[in-house]
Amino acid sequence: PPPTENLVHACQHLIEIDALQFISGEDAYMRVKLTPLGYHLSQLPMDAKIGKILIVGSILGCVEPSITVAAALSSTKSIFRNGPRDK
Repeated sequence: PPPTENLVHACQHLIEIDALQFISGEDAYMRVKLTPLGYHLSQLPMDAKIGKILIVGSILGCVEPSITVAAALSSTKSIFRNGPRDK
């Protein structure tokens, strides 16, 4: 299993984006519950922040802009940088 510190960090990240709701405790003994947003994020095969952009964009009726933002944020290649330069 992953180290406890990694699990705590992951839970804190999910609490920050409202995918988990804090109930009680601290660190290794933290009790949380999955929110409705968290349930829907768990169905998406992507980073939780990108998934939240898509879900909230869909709820607000701005699907196309949210898809564009999600695609730009999930890309590992920069469109503003050139590749390795030839010497």
